[in-house]
Amino acid sequence: MYTQTILLLALSVGATLAQYSEEDSLCVQEGCPSNTTCRVVTECPTPLSCTLRALCMESPPRWSHTGVCYIGQPILTMRNGSWEDTQCGPGSPCPNSTYCNIELMDTYATCCRSDPTNVVKPGQCPVSTDSDTSYCSDSCNNDGDCRHNSKCCQTGCRRQCLHPAVENTCQTKTCPEDTYCLTPDMSPCTGTGQCYNVGDCIPCGPLCRMECHHGFETDSRGCPICECKHPCKNILSVIHGECWKH
Repeated sequence: MYTQTILLLALSVGATLAQYSEEDSLCVQEGCPSNTTCRVVTECPTPLSCTLRALCMESPPRWSHTGVCYIGQPILTMRNGSWEDTQCGPGSPCPNSTYCNIELMDTYATCCRSDPTNVVKPGQCPVSTDSDTSYCSDSCNNDGDCRHNSKCCQTGCRRQCLHPAVENTCQTKTCPEDTYCLTPDMSPCTGTGQCYNVGDCIPCGPLCRMECHHGFETDSRGCPICECKHPCKNILSVIHGECWKH
């Protein structure tokens, strides 16, 4: 039973590697034999002029962590006579068409192959106020490098995966009378426990019983409150009980 489990695990890892190898354009061009594994490696004539190429390997590299990249496998670099994952971080950027996977930053950060399809996900990146210039290593190249609905956004001197900004549809929407439009900065749930989505028109709720000849004042949401409008509000002067504008 134990031997079968190990065999199934090995086959699963091998299938995953084969899948990523076939998807990588460099490996497709290289056309490695079926008894080898294609991995993308760096060639660096100088530290600042690295290029990528496909390499057909008869056995997987000894120092490589499979499964740590969201897309593909870690890019390999020759170090001390053996291939190992290309590590990255501040001052150690990744080559072009790769990104620095920092999901395991506390223990491991490595260069991964970027999504070759250049996916563009819906939504807009949030406005960045990041002025950090100390950590300038991109953790994504395009939206396809980010999990779920996150987008690859420029923040300060680097690109990283962020949740898209919540669109404020209330700016172009008019709700019926005695309702208000739920904006991103409002609480989505009312006092009754019912919750809504941004952009929904929500009932203002009951109003106290009082008679106001000139209508009720409204709150920041635009809902009427139990306070009568003053007939001369926003008027510059009152003469003999009448409102006058200068």
